[in-house]
Amino acid sequence: NTPPSTPVIALVPQETDFTGGRPELANTCYDLCAPVGGGSSGSLLLASGLTASAFILDDFNSALSGWSSAASGGSAVQSAGQVTISSAGGAAYYTFIKKTERTFTNLTTHTLEFKVLLNSIGVSTNGMALLGWVPTTGTPGANGYFLAVGAGAVQIWANSGPIYATNLAAILPSANLYLALRMTPEGANMIVKSSVYKKADGRYNVLFEHTVTNSATPMIGTGGNAFLGVLDTSGPAASSSF
Repeated sequence: NTPPSTPVIALVPQETDFTGGRPELANTCYDLCAPVGGGSSGSLLLASGLTASAFILDDFNSALSGWSSAASGGSAVQSAGQVTISSAGGAAYYTFIKKTERTFTNLTTHTLEFKVLLNSIGVSTNGMALLGWVPTTGTPGANGYFLAVGAGAVQIWANSGPIYATNLAAILPSANLYLALRMTPEGANMIVKSSVYKKADGRYNVLFEHTVTNSATPMIGTGGNAFLGVLDTSGPAASSSF
């Protein structure tokens, strides 16, 4: 049972243990089901553990509800089945909105996965689109995990800074990408896997994929919220449409 054609967040059921006793290998519907989307709106997929129920948090077809206001002087505007998040501008300046009406907790033997369709990055030279999870009382850039994707660079953040960053040899498209962030507790560590897929090819064309292990304040057992945002690396205001 695949999600609707224009989801933003879904929790996907999975009945079979594919891990062989290794929870970091937990498969979710992102791997097993057909890619979500096909329309213009974003799609954020959240999968929890080996058995979970599926639901959509928002399809952006109506006014934003249950989301925080845009942070740090930025804006978030819903229109035509998508939301555009814009920063106020300036180096290392970012804004975000988080889905405050639902809380998700990283638990041992469970995996949380978020997936979003990135429709566009407004300023491809300095803008990075953000997809992440943050503790309910926390702030992205200080707490939580997120994937930051720009045309020429990708970063994976844990708490207050990137634990992985790379400048890409081949420039990514600045539109029509699936972003995915997966978090799996393992002992006292958090395994964080991030992926970027080309929309036209669904889950089959992986443009970027990397897994890191975070042992410094892994935030296991902590409740948090999904969030979307945009980061300026330098220069004028940037925006991302999901």
